[in-house]
Amino acid sequence: MCGANLTGYLESPPMKTETPSVKIVAIAADEAGQRIDNFLRTQLKGVPKSMIYRILRKGEVR
Repeated sequence: MCGANLTGYLESPPMKTETPSVKIVAIAADEAGQRIDNFLRTQLKGVPKSMIYRILRKGEVR
């Protein structure tokens, strides 16, 4: 909850940061040969395409 403190400045609650985690995924035979970005879109529902492309460019998917 945001509010003014005694000095008149607004305070906001601390931001929630997620700790990166490793997820190991086995590819099924029917998923083999599929483009990695399309596969990740099926696995990471709700994650914007731009973020998926960013993690691929940064080498975070191996």
